[in-house]
Amino acid sequence: MRTPPRRVLALAALGLASYLVILLANFPAALAWSYGVPHAAPVSVRAIHGTIWAGYLEGVSFSRLRVRKLAWSLRGWDLLIGQLSFDIRVHSRYGTGAGTLSILGTRHWSLRSVHAAIPLDGLSGALPQTHLTASGILHLALARLVVDGPALETLDGTGTAAKVTIHSVTPITLANVRLEAHSSPHVGSVITFDAGPGGSLFIKGRILLGSNRHWRLVARFKPVPGANPSLTRFLSGIGSPGPHGFYAVHLKGILPSLSRMNPDL
Repeated sequence: MRTPPRRVLALAALGLASYLVILLANFPAALAWSYGVPHAAPVSVRAIHGTIWAGYLEGVSFSRLRVRKLAWSLRGWDLLIGQLSFDIRVHSRYGTGAGTLSILGTRHWSLRSVHAAIPLDGLSGALPQTHLTASGILHLALARLVVDGPALETLDGTGTAAKVTIHSVTPITLANVRLEAHSSPHVGSVITFDAGPGGSLFIKGRILLGSNRHWRLVARFKPVPGANPSLTRFLSGIGSPGPHGFYAVHLKGILPSLSRMNPDL
């Protein structure tokens, strides 16, 4: 009994796919890097370990940013739908994180299912031009982050911090901090935030992230009962309190580019 031609082709395709997967699983990552990454690319590594399927990089430098360790494992099922995706784990000077990275194009990529713990004192060190220091740990859970070139396409996720202290002439403590980010085609990305009882301020507001790194902040602050009088005097410099004792703040600006960040992450 002869095997139908279509079945033969299907079996041949399955065999070829299996061979490619086995080849990919054992192909050295260092060799793939030397052939696949142009010498002029703004990225370099100190050491490469493992295979294309699973491995890690040490001393990663991309543009001005440096990360201590970046580990990955290829998502085989995503290859079946023609998408190149990796489960990644990042260890840096300022925190750790894990998620799924998908390569959508030359400068088009996405992160999803990201979980990260970021010490805020490290984040302050990464942006020294802000002249602002803070302490506490921010826990992020990003559902999806999509970047196309320099543009932020999508930002959806949440963040929490049990307690955050902003160090200034009058230290400010925020408790039960919550962040929530959503994106829409017409508005852009909006981050809402609030802080509840347990700190020195009640706070509620939102940040709108527009094109070309522009941002706009609208927030309301109110000292908790029994707060340090110097904090009330500090807030009075903003203006008079509105209904229910809240002070309003409206700010806008441009997010710093990579060239202004402390590169050693």
